[in-house]
Amino acid sequence: MMSSTRATPARGLKLALQLGVLMMAVGCGDPYRDRLIDGLPEEDPNFQPGELHRPGQPCLACHSAYGGAPDFSLGGTLFSGAKPTETPTMLGGYTLRVYDSEGQSRDMLSNACGNFHIRRKDWDPAFPLRAELYQDNPAQPGKLIQLTIMSTRIAREGSCAGCHIGHPSPLSPGVVEVPGTTPSAVSDACPPPWLGPDPRAPVQGLK
Repeated sequence: MMSSTRATPARGLKLALQLGVLMMAVGCGDPYRDRLIDGLPEEDPNFQPGELHRPGQPCLACHSAYGGAPDFSLGGTLFSGAKPTETPTMLGGYTLRVYDSEGQSRDMLSNACGNFHIRRKDWDPAFPLRAELYQDNPAQPGKLIQLTIMSTRIAREGSCAGCHIGHPSPLSPGVVEVPGTTPSAVSDACPPPWLGPDPRAPVQGLK
């Protein structure tokens, strides 16, 4: 009797699994994220990785399951307002309040280098999100004064610098600014802020 060359269901399933594993091995990377991470500057040797490092950079490029750093839901940096000819500086002590689409909210306080974040294990919000900015009320300790509300919703991007980079332009709303503030001297306790490959280029990678 001649043997049949037709694949049995078991053999077909085995081949499909092998092909799937091969495809995963070949295409397991994310070119967009790899390019984003590779385009960021090296860690400042004068500062240890921590809550003060890399101000202005897209936090979730690395702070994600893909990047390998502690996983953030949200992260960014607050800056002073600045004219097109000025370089904005980081601002600490302001509160960013974020509401998700289920009505839950969390507050994040910007630190000495303007950075703020929330870990995914502490809150995994339901997008889209609404963001509001507050400052302390000097007349009522423990109370906050609302400064501004983000005019659009945050659709999916957890890194503020995923959209907010450089100076305002048709391609970017500019860095996240605190209204009514102006640039000041950069503290030696903070790394220089990253405003993109070129502070006048609002798109990452644009020369």
